[in-house]
Amino acid sequence: MTMFSHKFFLVIVIFLAAAYYFPANQILPSLSHLSRLTTIHPKTPYSLRTGLSTTINAYGQGKNNESCGSFLRDLLGHRATGKEANTPYYDAQSQSGRSSYLQASISTSSIIALHNITTETLQSTAESSAHEMVTALIKISIIYFISYIASAISSSPFPILVISFIWLYFTGSLFFDMAHYCLHKFSKSPYWILRRIGYLHEVHHLYFNRRLKFNERYLWQNMLCELPLELSCQLLGTWLGYLVAEAFSLTGPGFLSREIFHLVLIFEVLRSFVVAILEGRDSNHQSYSSVVPKDPHTFLVGPEYHALHHVNPSAYIGSSFRVFDWFLGSSYTLRSRRVTMAGLAGSFGQAMKRELQTRESVNCIHELSVAEDEKIIAETLSNTDVLIISLENKCKSVVKTIDLFKAHHKPRPGCLLLPEVWYIASSNHSSTSVEKGFTDHARKYYDAENIIYRHILLPKYTSRFGTTFFGPDFVAKAVLWWIRRGARYIPITTPRAAISGCFKFFYNT
Repeated sequence: MTMFSHKFFLVIVIFLAAAYYFPANQILPSLSHLSRLTTIHPKTPYSLRTGLSTTINAYGQGKNNESCGSFLRDLLGHRATGKEANTPYYDAQSQSGRSSYLQASISTSSIIALHNITTETLQSTAESSAHEMVTALIKISIIYFISYIASAISSSPFPILVISFIWLYFTGSLFFDMAHYCLHKFSKSPYWILRRIGYLHEVHHLYFNRRLKFNERYLWQNMLCELPLELSCQLLGTWLGYLVAEAFSLTGPGFLSREIFHLVLIFEVLRSFVVAILEGRDSNHQSYSSVVPKDPHTFLVGPEYHALHHVNPSAYIGSSFRVFDWFLGSSYTLRSRRVTMAGLAGSFGQAMKRELQTRESVNCIHELSVAEDEKIIAETLSNTDVLIISLENKCKSVVKTIDLFKAHHKPRPGCLLLPEVWYIASSNHSSTSVEKGFTDHARKYYDAENIIYRHILLPKYTSRFGTTFFGPDFVAKAVLWWIRRGARYIPITTPRAAISGCFKFFYNT
């Protein structure tokens, strides 16, 4: 579900921390007071004894109804069975001064009549305490919930508690992600029944469409179809996660307790309840007028990442975590993107072009030469969404071309995606002064908010013995494999060169 609110999660964490310090010994007096307020009015003669006894304890001690309380105490000494109740409860010694209130037998109709009189007498008192009863109920519910949380989080060490919470929430989200993927496949199935099942989630995309606009026409369908479906998948996945932990003997005191399992379920229900109150306009469903901003997260799913899923529903499936997209390779898509390749005339360029044409649904692929006139270059770059550039030993040309791309890029009508630059660097030149000079520019592009920059470090194609180290086809497939999983720094080289290049790129060492 989508729609994981980090602010709401922070509130819950603070709420859990506060539970450690709450005075739980105040629960019993409040519960005792509540029990007297909630059993005032008996409804049948058979409940008269218990109901009026509670009434006497609550209201029969003072407050201008002493005579009524005394009378009822004597009355409760008799039991209504059938038509009459003939057994006195008090003896003569203990009931001196009270026997005048009762006869030896009291009919059932008399008991009912006395019950009605008592109810009318206490009605005003009960109505005056209605607000107090509701207030006490709310307070006690909060106290009980906090105390339950305190007992749950004190049953295991804090690191185990955090790991347990993350595990259960992760399994719930992962199960929903798998169901989410299947629902998208079902919506395009040739079978009618599968399409109807897929429509349960399709209404969510009709409500929040590809233009990232809300369509109020599908509000109630989203509320009644999507939210219950998402919640049920998350609850089922959380339960399966608990069963997995139980199968490995990781449940019980000191480990994943049943109370923690219940708290995660409550958290997921409360989260869905908040989303329903917000009519589906939670933190993960935000409208962007011009372009979807760059996603700052790596592991979690934020509003920017989920917005990309609504722009292109075939990718970006993850609801809270990206693990499912990493496994599936759906963290990125080149669908309908316009690609321009500059300086990739060699074997790797040809291999990359074949992969883009056969494996990715790109709109078109242009080849650009930096030797052309600047106006022609600017015109080509204006119709480009993804620029793949590799100009070895020409730092100024690379910077100039990228700056022209940023200045002249014109998105297609209705396109909400940021432009991208893929720079192809070679480990053959990673230690040259030219490559070191470009690193500062690369870091600037990498951190820029108006462009997505991917730095690709390729291996040496020939070893010192003159043989091929990595083939161009393998390298092209590996580059796209990492990009489909959202990678922005991609070292397709030896481990030593990858670590060295990473430190040089991120730490300039």
